[in-house]
Amino acid sequence: MGRRGPPPLPSTMKRARGTLRADRGSPAEPQGTLGVPDPPRGLDARERSEWTSLGERLALMGVLQKEQVEALELLVRAKVRYLRLAAKVREMGEVLSDAKGNLYRNPHAIAMEKAEVEYRRLLLEFGLTPAAATRVRADAAVAENDDATARRFFSLVTGGSKRRRAPRGAEA
Repeated sequence: MGRRGPPPLPSTMKRARGTLRADRGSPAEPQGTLGVPDPPRGLDARERSEWTSLGERLALMGVLQKEQVEALELLVRAKVRYLRLAAKVREMGEVLSDAKGNLYRNPHAIAMEKAEVEYRRLLLEFGLTPAAATRVRADAAVAENDDATARRFFSLVTGGSKRRRAPRGAEA
């Protein structure tokens, strides 16, 4: 039987989400370079603008690698497609009428809903929704947390923040 559920996350996403475990990682997993990939050919002006905007946001979160061109392209195209369809629905309305006065649902509204589902799914993949953001931590936040933990540890080891104990037999 095959594996059910989503494919495993690469270690960069696991690290960003705070779920990376060395005992479950693959030493053969390819390592990428954090940053915004170069945009692919064929993007229009609006898609290029979204590429820059989303790419910078994701890079600042520490969840985007330069090798993830296709994933970012899917996210950008899904967002732009959704926004274009939403504008069309606002312009035309969700319900239209034919020559006989019969009402029917705007086909753009149906396509917009499908585009919205795909866009939301991709937002979750990158940790760009409020709920998903709680599971994704930027590398900077991980490093800052690690530094704070190290400071607390060394403070305890050196006696810097020991609580003063009352001598044995003394009542508080």
